[in-house]
Amino acid sequence: MKIREYYATIAQNYDQNRFGNSYGQFVHARESAILRRFLPKNLGKTLDLGCGTGRLTHFATDGIDQSAEMVAIAQAKNPTKNIQVGDALATDFSENQFDAVFCFHLAMHLPKAEVGQLFDEVRRILKPGGVFVVDFPSRKRRKLLGWQGSTKPGSPWHGATAFDVENLLELIGSGWKITGSEGLLMWPIQRFPVTVRPFFEKLDEISGRIWGKSWASYQVLKLEKN
Repeated sequence: MKIREYYATIAQNYDQNRFGNSYGQFVHARESAILRRFLPKNLGKTLDLGCGTGRLTHFATDGIDQSAEMVAIAQAKNPTKNIQVGDALATDFSENQFDAVFCFHLAMHLPKAEVGQLFDEVRRILKPGGVFVVDFPSRKRRKLLGWQGSTKPGSPWHGATAFDVENLLELIGSGWKITGSEGLLMWPIQRFPVTVRPFFEKLDEISGRIWGKSWASYQVLKLEKN
């Protein structure tokens, strides 16, 4: 409920406030590049789970989000897509319906038990061999930086959940095979002067793809349903 209410209040200005600056544009570009690498090349039935304002829904055939305000914006951006209001943990989709599902910036808001439910629901609606692309904050990175929790007043849930790959796999159980991983935001890009950001942006991409995965701010996994 708190998550839905929060995003309802910021829906109209979300894109501009979060992604209308150079830092947000960099994050968007990196996430888009990761989806191009991780999603199947031939777009089958693909779901943007927790689609928000539809920033990445052009990679999908369908979208779902619990915020009606966000869905209205997403549908206006993507008029040919099938986008609906619904619960990511208990959708109305049929079993084995999708070839691929991707989910960005949702798992970090959920209690760990609900993250398990999220994976259970995705596994239900994915076809055997289907791909799930999901991101989560790095627990190692937060420990390194001494992160103490959300700074958003009244919203202790906001971005509060982090994982290592090992403890995420313990939570979600068998039935998944990791076939790709990448780190995002190894370097504090937003703190560097704009003039030198291109260098660190490239370094961030190299770090995230080669050696900095578990130490980046976020990690993105590509999983296949067994």
